[in-house]
Amino acid sequence: MVFTQEVLFIHLGKTGGMSVSDYMRKTLKAPVFEVVSQIEIEQLKNKNNRFFIFGNRHANLTEANEIVSKAGLSPEDFKLIIVVVRNPVDIELSHYKHLHKERVIARLEKYPELDRDRLAASRQSFDDFAQTDITHFQGDLASFFTINGKVPENCRIIRFENLAVEVPGILKPFQYRIIPFPHKNKSDETFDASNLSKAALLNIRKKYKWIYDQGIYNLSENHQQTLQNTCTPNF
Repeated sequence: MVFTQEVLFIHLGKTGGMSVSDYMRKTLKAPVFEVVSQIEIEQLKNKNNRFFIFGNRHANLTEANEIVSKAGLSPEDFKLIIVVVRNPVDIELSHYKHLHKERVIARLEKYPELDRDRLAASRQSFDDFAQTDITHFQGDLASFFTINGKVPENCRIIRFENLAVEVPGILKPFQYRIIPFPHKNKSDETFDASNLSKAALLNIRKKYKWIYDQGIYNLSENHQQTLQNTCTPNF
């Protein structure tokens, strides 16, 4: 999560948020506040005149309200709120890949009592992983996009595949300089999600129901074909 006096970025995990955060930090008019963990604050303090606030990097809009209040702001004060969303199957796959990174495995193994289910799920196949209740986000998915059940008028929801064009475009009025949009943590194609089982697809649809209900994404034709004999999709 990153914000200025005018712009708030809500970072839904595995949607290119590190790239957006980096771009905002390097281009927006100061002060630019970054929300980081306590450990990160100790590592980053006094670095490049950046401003840090302790909190959840992946805070939803309700949690963001409490965080930005430390700077004397509330969500309705911003001229623009940005949330990037990604195809749910890709979010799920990206999360699965993330759990196979050496540093993440080391952290999960160091504190297995804190996240035993995630550690176990990371060792399963992707299809089995997709059938669990584990998500990268915490709480209600809709809370990343809505306040009191409604998307704020100042909120812009951007699809992942368009972020490199749309994010610079909508941020232009708030920038002090223009630079190329970065692309951090780009996923590789190690795992194949094309042959997901019916059970996995049904569970992904359940976990990311809000995204599908809003019509932001639909399941691919291949995935819908997999489901057609077990349900009547309403996408």
